[in-house]
Amino acid sequence: MHRFAWIVAIALSFAGHASAQPNVSEVQRLVGPGDDGEFAGSAAAISGNTAVMGAVLHTDDESQQGAAYVFERDPATNAWSFVKKLVASDAGFDNFFGFSVAIDGDRIVVGAPGNDVVFQLDAGAAYVFERDAGGAGNWGEVAQLFGSVAGGATGFGTAVDVRGNTIVAGEPTTDGVGNVFVFTGDPFGVWVETKRLSPPDDFVRFGQSLALDGDRLLVGAPRRPPDHPGFAYLHERNQGGAGNWGIVRTFSFSFADEDEVAFGAGVALHGDTAAVSDPGSGNLGRDNGLVEVFQRDQDGPNAWGQVVRLFGENSDDNFGQDLALRGDRLLVGSRDANAAYTFGRNQGGPNAWGALQKLVPSDPDFSGFGRAVGLTGGGVLGENAIIGAPEGDTGNLNQGFAYIFGNTRPRPVLGDVSGAIGGGNAVVLIGSIEDGEQGAETLIARVNGAESATVNGVTVSNLAIGADGAVTAEVDVACGASDASFELSFADESGEVATASLTIEAAPSEPPVLEVRPPLTLLLPLHLHHLVSVRRIVTAAADDCDGDVSADVVIEQITSDEPDDAPGLADGFTRHDVIVLDCRTALVRAERSLLGNGRVYGVTLRVDDSEGNTSRAVYRVRVPRLPRPLVEDAPALVVPGCP
Repeated sequence: MHRFAWIVAIALSFAGHASAQPNVSEVQRLVGPGDDGEFAGSAAAISGNTAVMGAVLHTDDESQQGAAYVFERDPATNAWSFVKKLVASDAGFDNFFGFSVAIDGDRIVVGAPGNDVVFQLDAGAAYVFERDAGGAGNWGEVAQLFGSVAGGATGFGTAVDVRGNTIVAGEPTTDGVGNVFVFTGDPFGVWVETKRLSPPDDFVRFGQSLALDGDRLLVGAPRRPPDHPGFAYLHERNQGGAGNWGIVRTFSFSFADEDEVAFGAGVALHGDTAAVSDPGSGNLGRDNGLVEVFQRDQDGPNAWGQVVRLFGENSDDNFGQDLALRGDRLLVGSRDANAAYTFGRNQGGPNAWGALQKLVPSDPDFSGFGRAVGLTGGGVLGENAIIGAPEGDTGNLNQGFAYIFGNTRPRPVLGDVSGAIGGGNAVVLIGSIEDGEQGAETLIARVNGAESATVNGVTVSNLAIGADGAVTAEVDVACGASDASFELSFADESGEVATASLTIEAAPSEPPVLEVRPPLTLLLPLHLHHLVSVRRIVTAAADDCDGDVSADVVIEQITSDEPDDAPGLADGFTRHDVIVLDCRTALVRAERSLLGNGRVYGVTLRVDDSEGNTSRAVYRVRVPRLPRPLVEDAPALVVPGCP
């Protein structure tokens, strides 16, 4: 029979639909190993399965030296665990390490704007940590970055961001104007300042907030003089020359009428979309904060026009305290409301950026929830979001923490089945699935986007989900099939989809079944030839793929345990005891030596199937020397047949 083995390789990827209402909920609260008054969660960032939060007032050997805590997620259980406490190699008094944090893959950057550099008080620094530096699983410090502008109280590291081999750090308090520094890393781990950016306007706190995405950098400059509430400057790499970061758009808020606002306090950037916040805005008759969203080709090619202005729910909510943007989702922190809000690009119409959900922590006590936010991945809310709550109490006053929020999407989990499964067609347990919002059996399962799919001769169909979440499928492996991969999808009622890859390994087919008649005994040795025909001696020749293969059976060879006629054997003095006439017929002589214990001919038959499998069977012709018992000895004669 044809056999197959199966392997399920979980490759989670989630695809959201902008029109679907998300099922976003709190996944876990992240608490570091700190103590009272360290305000952990005042800065937070997330990338894939790793999150980091700053504890800006953490104290070890030095008061308020600061720290940052790293957490990692187990994809199998969705549980987050604390893995590393980061501190500066030159930790000192009031360094405020952890004031800002950023992460991209295996690299974390932590800002410490209070760091003293060569007797320059509060000049600031930024620290680079990398996964596996100093040992597997470790997060080790690999570089310390400083701004090239001398002087104290510059606030270098107030804001940081990282993408690939580019790091940016803001220094907003230099002479009240500010700078942003761009660093580039080489393959040897050396980081070099490659550009210093300065604003075209004075007294704007340029670099108070930063967002880096590919070759674009958005810099917030929330100055507060009466004439204007602030700016945000969009830069592009190589604009104005190779290696330059030139300004391509200046965003400003044109309805200023108070000096309490700070447009540019928060910025976010992803792809062709930018967002800028003013958490203290009292404009347009509101004082609950606002966020403006811009699109690159809105109002013309590369015009970066405004598409929407979003407001918070209530007065003094600090709506826009921090922003995160990924794909079609915008996350807005609102610290004084103890909340965060999600918005969808096409929710309510094209580019409407309608409200999706208000996120609040499970602990109703005020914690400053929304002070810092971060997103990772795609889908409705990104694969996960982190939201800082730096004033939260865990029994320790203002210890602070952060929350992970995510979709309660179905999660494929590998089932406990392994090995080869017989049969060309079988119902197979391939895994299990669960959904936090609805019964697993109500999910819609598809293979390669349809109810059935065939790849390389392997067909997967009739996906079924039991009430316990067990996922089964009918798998049919045709003859000649080879290994095949499929994508399974599981959709919930909101339209959210989880996918997993399924690989079927097609094992080789079974060789044909070849059976022959019982041995033939020639009792009268008349020294005459006896005809041996495949058609007469084969009783069965069948293959699981090719069916009846009796017409393909050939004589491969014929052996005899006595040699051909030779003097002294007293076998009749005849020659050519074995003659192969063609691939399917032969002659064997009915004679044996008078001096022996009988003669046995072995006719080896062979059949090959279309997949290269071979079967053999031996048909025997016996010529006894009565009354002696017949004994089959080793072959003394081998006559080849068909190759």
